[in-house]
Amino acid sequence: MAEIQPETDLGQENLHPYTPLLADHRPTVNSSRRRPVQVLASVLLAVVGLFALLVFCGIQSSRQPVPTVEKKDDHHEPLAFRPVSRGKPEGVSEKASLVRPSPSFTWTNAMLAWQRTSYHFQPEKNWMN
Repeated sequence: MAEIQPETDLGQENLHPYTPLLADHRPTVNSSRRRPVQVLASVLLAVVGLFALLVFCGIQSSRQPVPTVEKKDDHHEPLAFRPVSRGKPEGVSEKASLVRPSPSFTWTNAMLAWQRTSYHFQPEKNWMN
């Protein structure tokens, strides 16, 4: 006996819980003919984009002035400045790093009083900086 296919025999009860899809009868498009056009368009678009980027970068770089070095005979090197540490006498801890020497702000104990935590035991010289 010949095997009955559900998609070919409409009188047959559907054995599956879903309706079978109809066969695809669209005419096939020759994709090999279309592919070179797409590749050519993509390459052309990429070249135009790169050209626009190069033009934009060239315009931006031409607007920046060229730095010139002026030689002066009386040029003096700046003196190294290192701030004096206030330390424990003022209730301020030492800084961990002094990479950038700059004048420090003169903090006082009254200014730093708000930094104390609300923990019930708080030593007088315990700052959060």
